[in-house]
Amino acid sequence: MRFALVLLLFFNLIPCDNANPQSKSLTSLKVKLEISADQSIKNIVSSYITRELRSIPDVTIVESDYLRTISIIATEMEYQSGENSAGVAIAVVVLQPIDNSSFDPKLREGLEPVIFRDFRLYTGSSEDLKRICQTIIADFDRETLEPIRIVFQEYGRFFK
Repeated sequence: MRFALVLLLFFNLIPCDNANPQSKSLTSLKVKLEISADQSIKNIVSSYITRELRSIPDVTIVESDYLRTISIIATEMEYQSGENSAGVAIAVVVLQPIDNSSFDPKLREGLEPVIFRDFRLYTGSSEDLKRICQTIIADFDRETLEPIRIVFQEYGRFFK
């Protein structure tokens, strides 16, 4: 029963092409980062998010061959009068790529199939931007990456 549970968790959390232990290091969680934001806050959001992700020892930011994509859309909110900033809103979507090699070649063209894993919306004042970015990555680490770590640990114990 434990074996079945471990396999079920493993195949639910890890894309099929990542299931081969020779193809992935079990000590590095590869993450693709996509950030779209208003020009006025894009650089600072990108800097805070990248810094927070890099502070997690087992996470590597990559462009391909990744376990998860964290896609961030940030915007400054304004009062209806257009005066001053009313704060920021940051939407976070977590996606998991899936292997599309078994799809019909006509369907694979321009298609990057994914599984939706999480969506969150964070809001706050512009002065809280750094704290919001820290919270985003702490939540991503706890809710998305930690279950993968647990599966990797179980997977490693099973094959020892």
